[in-house]
Amino acid sequence: MKQLIHIAFLDIELGRISGLDLSRELLQINPFTNVIFLTAFSNYALDAWQTGASGFLLKPIEADKVRETLQYLRYPVNGLIVGK
Repeated sequence: MKQLIHIAFLDIELGRISGLDLSRELLQINPFTNVIFLTAFSNYALDAWQTGASGFLLKPIEADKVRETLQYLRYPVNGLIVGK
């Protein structure tokens, strides 16, 4: 049985492959994957949005910002509970 990824949290700088490239690959496999980028570099924001991402968070990551981002996913996830 094929399992789909509903939400992927990706850093922009991953090593061998960039998070931007990985995002594009994930979205080719499942265009309804919500990709949320995590990075310390705000200059990547435009590139991240152009991949079709659902969110962009600057490090250091705060729990409130993650909850807020999860409330506004491009493709809502059934059963996802975003609490305090």
